Amino acid sequence: MQAEQEYRIGIVDTREAWEGMAGAWNALLRSSRADTVFLSWEWLFSWADSFLVAGRRLFIVTVHQGQELIGVAPWYLNRVSRNLVNFDQLEFLGSPEAGSDYLDVILKEGREQEVTEQLYQFLFRDGRMFWDCLLLRDIPSDSLFLLYLQDRIEREGKYAELSKGSYCPRVLLPKSADWVPGISPKRRARFRQDVGRLKKSGDVDHRTVTGEGLAEGLDDFFSFYEKKKGQGGSHLHRFLREFTRRSAGRDLVRIDFLANRGVTIASLLHLRYNDELLLYLMVVDKEFNPKISSGNVLVGLCLEQAHAAGVSRYDLLKGNERYKFYWADRGRSSLCLFMTQKKFNPLLYTAGRFMRYTAKILLR
Repeated sequence: MQAEQEYRIGIVDTREAWEGMAGAWNALLRSSRADTVFLSWEWLFSWADSFLVAGRRLFIVTVHQGQELIGVAPWYLNRVSRNLVNFDQLEFLGSPEAGSDYLDVILKEGREQEVTEQLYQFLFRDGRMFWDCLLLRDIPSDSLFLLYLQDRIEREGKYAELSKGSYCPRVLLPKSADWVPGISPKRRARFRQDVGRLKKSGDVDHRTVTGEGLAEGLDDFFSFYEKKKGQGGSHLHRFLREFTRRSAGRDLVRIDFLANRGVTIASLLHLRYNDELLLYLMVVDKEFNPKISSGNVLVGLCLEQAHAAGVSRYDLLKGNERYKFYWADRGRSSLCLFMTQKKFNPLLYTAGRFMRYTAKILLR
């Protein structure tokens, strides 16, 4: 390990400075184990445009060694009020709104331990006056940042609370296999049966929207979303519109529509990143033919397409909806980490949390 004085910690707290590091950000992401669309500069900058509102401010921590960027902590400070107690809480950009998965600190591969050490030293020394609590939602359970941070916390005798996060069902699509190897013959037959029933009920059309058609495709998707969900999706629509605009040319978004006799009965919004296809949003017309799961049919059709296109993994993302486990043959879990500093307000808030937990145990 090189001498500690060669490391340089920086704080990015303006949109202008953050915008200027887009290329370096994505280059570091590609060289890390945390490479996911949810940590891309385009995704997080678009999220900030939509959800970094009053009471929240940028607090991105960077680690350089010489001129090389080797670590980025994509955080913001959230001014939280709980039971008349106010405190500043460090959180991941991308959460809690918009359902981002696999949020993590971006560390150059092979340098994870040393960069985590630099971030730890900053958090509890020069940077300790900026924050009161740290809440990291949905960080992968196999995150090396989480591993090394926990080790450091334990060695210092500090306390951090770990709790269950989410579970993301996934499907492996090996090139050598015929379609989805993990699905049982019975379920495969059921899928074919549903497709056959659907075709008998009238003209069936499966179309995929990408590239230049995405603006109109998003409008169609959210029109269907609001009609079938019975709730507005304007904030999510605006966020995804900004994301597709910023990622134009990278083909990171695709929307699939399934129509019967010209009427949409199901739609999926996917994210395409590297060799993965991720199911981000699903909308289904539940009033259409209760004997056929149109959403499940569309997932199956998209899996067929993905396999033919050389996609290696289909990720159904977080959630325990039954249809996800119809297809999944594996999954990835996440955790939430919470800790406080020795300051009056956050300690008062933490004491209140423990009292509520204790009351639940006693009342069971």
